[in-house]
Amino acid sequence: MRISVLGSPILQFGERPLTADLISLKGQALLVYLAVTRRAHSRTSLAGLLWGDLPEESARANLRLTLSKLRKILPETNLLTTRLDVALAGFWLDAAEFERRLETGDWRLGQSLVSNLQSPFAWYRGDFLAGFDLPNAPEFETWAEGVRERLRQTAVTHLYQLVETAVHTQQALPGIQAARQLLTIEPWHEETHRQLMLLLAAAGQRSAALAQYETCRRLLDEELGVQPATETTALYEKIMGDKVTRWQGDTTSPSHLVTLSPLHPFTPSSPSNLPTQFTPFIGRSQELET
Repeated sequence: MRISVLGSPILQFGERPLTADLISLKGQALLVYLAVTRRAHSRTSLAGLLWGDLPEESARANLRLTLSKLRKILPETNLLTTRLDVALAGFWLDAAEFERRLETGDWRLGQSLVSNLQSPFAWYRGDFLAGFDLPNAPEFETWAEGVRERLRQTAVTHLYQLVETAVHTQQALPGIQAARQLLTIEPWHEETHRQLMLLLAAAGQRSAALAQYETCRRLLDEELGVQPATETTALYEKIMGDKVTRWQGDTTSPSHLVTLSPLHPFTPSSPSNLPTQFTPFIGRSQELET
């Protein structure tokens, strides 16, 4: 089972997309929550999470109905239920892959960014659950917003580090790629616009650097109602006068390999970090609720 939550959510079991006509929004939200949290949750807490606007008995009844429908699609080796708890196993999650690749580190500037398939950031299609609106579930929305902000800041922090390193080591091409991806997350970040202008100019892409200034100026005006900072305008004028030194191409010689601190899709690694037998259930009744 594959669950992608970076960007618009995509759920898939084998070759079969788990679309809205098969699984309700609440059912999708339940699977996402179980996958992201990676542990068993009580039925009571899940009912409150997804149907908090209803009386407890009604909420639990809705949860039972949702689980019943999910069991018709997912085998019991994936959807683990007891009378008290619910968990998910045997899945692959893009957010976990994204964070795993950042944490294992030792990917190098240039190599990882020029080769998109090897970069952790290739998995970051957008914000967590982008465009996924779950009515009447404020507790779920609060949880989702917290995860969204954490993952966004993780991506921003490490992309910013890549851009800074690219500038300091004069590696324009991977720096351009990192800066552009960073601006898709935070398009109003003026310093990144300025760094991208410098990187483009240093790579000999003067017209693109000047166009980036216009993009920056327009965004700042439309979103914040301000003009570019003095430093940004000064760099623009320097580029206009063709006074930015061009770097001698990107190199990945040993002196320029940079190991970064730990911080589309290709064939994923083996599914799930969860064991086949979900350990929180060990020692409990083996009887499954029907």
